[in-house]
Amino acid sequence: MVKIPGWRQAWQTVGDCDIANAAEVSVAMKVFYLYWLETFDDPFGDVRENLHSVMVMWGRESKSVHAGYSMDGTYKKNIKARGIAHSKGTIWVKRTEDMMLCETSLTHELMHISIWTLKGTNGDPDHLGGKYSGWTVDHSAMVDTVKAELCRLGI
Repeated sequence: MVKIPGWRQAWQTVGDCDIANAAEVSVAMKVFYLYWLETFDDPFGDVRENLHSVMVMWGRESKSVHAGYSMDGTYKKNIKARGIAHSKGTIWVKRTEDMMLCETSLTHELMHISIWTLKGTNGDPDHLGGKYSGWTVDHSAMVDTVKAELCRLGI
């Protein structure tokens, strides 16, 4: 386990030290939160507090998942996940040697746990589908914007 600097109790687990630089993950989380404030606000600091205690687990291989949802809400079986929000405080993210952090699903999973924090029940697993509420086109746009910003920063 490696502490993510700049966040009180945020940690990451890494199979090897090269998979995710803790300082870069910290910057990515800060950029995410700044865009969250700009886009959605955080009047009671709930999203910020949750980020202060997040656990990010990194892996090099996709995970086989019995079922899940696509971005449009389509239910699919036997999928290969590149990221999973296990709870409002725990995420798993795939990252290979040739991927920049901005190319991973980190921002996407941070969005899920932020929605989960505010809803208290789930992170809207079906995204823009109609079964769960929370995720909107503004959330999708913010994920894209944050990922592009991280790529511009070379992270």
